[in-house]
Amino acid sequence: MQITPSDEQRMMLDMMERFLDDSESGQGAPLPNGQGWAQLGELGVLAFALPEAAGGFDGGRPGIAAIAEQFGRALSFTPYAAEGFIAAAGALAQDGQQADALGRALAGETSLSFVTGLPGKPVRAERHGGGLSLIGEGALTLPSDPGGWIILHTKLEGCERLFLVSAAQFETGHDARALVDGTAAMIVPLDGLEIAKAEPLDVDADRIADLRDDFYLAKAAELVGCMRRAFEDTLRHTSERRQFGQSISGFQVVRHTLGRMFIAVEQAQSMVLRAALDCDETLASERAGLEAFAFVAGISLPLAQQAVQLHGGMGVTREMDVSCAHRRILRLSRSEGAPDRLWPAPSQ
Repeated sequence: MQITPSDEQRMMLDMMERFLDDSESGQGAPLPNGQGWAQLGELGVLAFALPEAAGGFDGGRPGIAAIAEQFGRALSFTPYAAEGFIAAAGALAQDGQQADALGRALAGETSLSFVTGLPGKPVRAERHGGGLSLIGEGALTLPSDPGGWIILHTKLEGCERLFLVSAAQFETGHDARALVDGTAAMIVPLDGLEIAKAEPLDVDADRIADLRDDFYLAKAAELVGCMRRAFEDTLRHTSERRQFGQSISGFQVVRHTLGRMFIAVEQAQSMVLRAALDCDETLASERAGLEAFAFVAGISLPLAQQAVQLHGGMGVTREMDVSCAHRRILRLSRSEGAPDRLWPAPSQ
């Protein structure tokens, strides 16, 4: 089971891989709000998964998975998955009345974030003057220099709705803080948050469920990319590192650990492919990405910890790519809390 892109899509993915390999912004340095992110927009990478009618390449869910995994493998920290850029872009494309905001975002000129509640615990909204007042768990995670847009998924008057919200209205009263992966962001708690201006988007409930699942699929795919990078770096290190006259990969306990790491990577990859291709008729498409993310989040952090351990003391230094992968996996896998909170009930 694999994703088979068209010739045009394959060319785009190859170009993206070369760009990330050559970019000085890679290796754990954040790309957004910089030249690298804008260049990705110029190359068409940010629009790859969107339909042609919205200026994309019809990559669909397989395209989301492929792009997010590339970011993860290159250890290039972007808002594509973590902040839900691609889900937010899909919402603007679905509405059809936000061509200007969508065009600027796909060109890398402005940030986009997608905010939603936990499974079974939606963020509720009540009308407050001309805006909204929010009730629910979670927080907004905004760039340290907000100026873009947020797509807010809420439940208003019993109906699921999406709202377009300017991030600029949260600039005052909230300071940027360093996150575990080295990026900086402002954390704004949702409960009790009052939003002065929120523009409703014309997106039906079924499509909202799909967009929400795209959000989780992208995060699962980026985790797979980080996992594969951590495993490959560890495999190379254990082959080159010598003790007692042989490489440490020859020791039985190290071989067993590497074997378990390889199995974890392949399991995670299979779950993402299953969700991206919608190939399982028993799996509701609107929660396939969520289940993939819940599974991958649960096995990714132990793999990252094993990778650091096999690198020894230098594995915890920020100069090592494996340390970078570990920190990114930690942030992504715990971004919604403990993974077991994410598994939806069978009736959902």
